[in-house]
Amino acid sequence: MRLMTCGYRPEKGCDLFEEGLRRYCRHSRLRYLGSHVERHLWYDTVFMLPDKEARTRAFARQLLQML
Repeated sequence: MRLMTCGYRPEKGCDLFEEGLRRYCRHSRLRYLGSHVERHLWYDTVFMLPDKEARTRAFARQLLQML
């Protein structure tokens, strides 16, 4: 399970990290359950807004159902 924050759009930064993690899991025979990425726009902004929190909680619930 992995949660990430990213200053860029997810497809411009987190995607490469996620692909590496998928390959590592496949090589190590680990179960990859997925990832959830929320973008952090600026240092002087609040990161965890209600919509981000709702998406993150939904992702966590989904993961728990997979276990």
